[in-house]
Amino acid sequence: MRRRILLAILLAVAVTACALGVPLGYTAMQMVETLTESSLVSDAQKLATTVDQDLDNGRAPDLNKLAGAGPLGAEITLTLPGQPPLSYGPDIGPDAISESVSIAHDGTVRLSEQAGPMRRLQAEVAVFVVLLVVLSISTGTVVATVTARRLTEPMRHVADRAIRLGAGDFRADSSRYGVAELDLVADSLDTSAAALDRKSTRLNSSHIT
Repeated sequence: MRRRILLAILLAVAVTACALGVPLGYTAMQMVETLTESSLVSDAQKLATTVDQDLDNGRAPDLNKLAGAGPLGAEITLTLPGQPPLSYGPDIGPDAISESVSIAHDGTVRLSEQAGPMRRLQAEVAVFVVLLVVLSISTGTVVATVTARRLTEPMRHVADRAIRLGAGDFRADSSRYGVAELDLVADSLDTSAAALDRKSTRLNSSHIT
């Protein structure tokens, strides 16, 4: 009985932990990507503002100044009408995160950075979520063990008492278990024991008479 109760509780805990952990992990990883992209857009907008100021003042955009205002290790690509794209910074390669914003003078500023740091952060978040799931299951195991013991021991006591009652032991038992259903069974056994005791006493008295 204890094993069945324990397995049932553990199964419920495991299913619940997985049902919550998988969406939580996916949402957390998506949030990391969204925050990274939002940061890139914000940095690209600042660069676009700098380019607009240079163009408004009749100056050609200074890529060195843009590089100083942008994030470290990022590749900046400036595209203006009728001109070839101007790039500054390392070649990020295919595994990159890129965000483009428009400038007021018909052009774009694209900011690209390596996706590796974001992937590592996503992996860390995934590991954290897995640890939370494992912790939840471990806690559920402890709770399930205690609960199974709390349920099976009173049930075993009630079963033993029913056996004693069937064997003619009609003594009352004041033990209660703090579980409404089991306490109700114990009350019923007390009532049955008292009734059987009275009946047995009457039968013995009639035999003596």
